[in-house]
Parts: sequence; structure tokens; C-alpha cells
Amino acid sequence: MKPPPSNSEVSDIARKAGLKKIATRHLTYNRNEFTMFLEREA
Repeated sequence: MKPPPSNSEVSDIARKAGLKKIATRHLTYNRNEFTMFLEREA
């Protein structure tokens, strides 16, 4: 099974899709999962 993409890999994919990362949050009990907040670039 392939491991999930890293934070930087997801950021690269988002940037290529015209999105800008504005914040990243980790779950307090699991540092392997994160939530990214993105916005469209103008």
C-alpha cells in the first residue's frame, strides 16, 4: 500500500491547481494527519 502524500506534496498539487495554502493544522492526537486551508489565487 502506498503511503499518503506528504504536506509538501499536497502543497505542490494545490499550487499547480491555482490554490494557495493559508494555514495547516495538525490533529492534537495524531501528527500524521493534517488539515490544510486553501484559497484560490486571484
